[in-house]
Amino acid sequence: PYTLSLLTDRIAEIESWKMAGRKVTGVTVYGAFTAAWLKRDDPKHTFAPAHKALLMEYLAAELWRRGRKTWSVDDLEQWLVDFLADHPELTRHYGAAADGGLNDRHLIELFKEDLRTATFLAREGEAAFRFAHTSLQEYFLAGHLHRALVENRPAAWALPKVNRETLDFLGQLALESSEEGAGEQV
Repeated sequence: PYTLSLLTDRIAEIESWKMAGRKVTGVTVYGAFTAAWLKRDDPKHTFAPAHKALLMEYLAAELWRRGRKTWSVDDLEQWLVDFLADHPELTRHYGAAADGGLNDRHLIELFKEDLRTATFLAREGEAAFRFAHTSLQEYFLAGHLHRALVENRPAAWALPKVNRETLDFLGQLALESSEEGAGEQV
């Protein structure tokens, strides 16, 4: 029902893609609505939309690595702080110290709030967060794995066995990127 509701909102757009000869896959549709959600929420972002999508990829991978569907608020926020400390190239975009350190408590709190209110996440009861739908986690996990392939980061693949849906998304991402690459060579 969830995926069907997403599709019904985009029927006209999907039809126009098909009429233009564009190949439409699950990745095409999920990519379109995640981009639309990021654009819709743009005024509320602390993180740039591209960085928020990247965060979702890493979050999906970490939840999968730990075998979890949900995380407490404390676990989610601690993961974010650790992630940002490990990725100074990202934090420098937001005026963090030249060494990548995040010493601005206000900025850290804004980052935490932005993650907690991300469209892709939902509260599970009072104390936990999860992806709004399993398919979103699978989509972002596939994005994480695909990015790791492109960037030659094999350690990112150190995960428990991923499910078929994630592998389907991964195959679609690989196909899209190979088609884009072929188009650029022409």
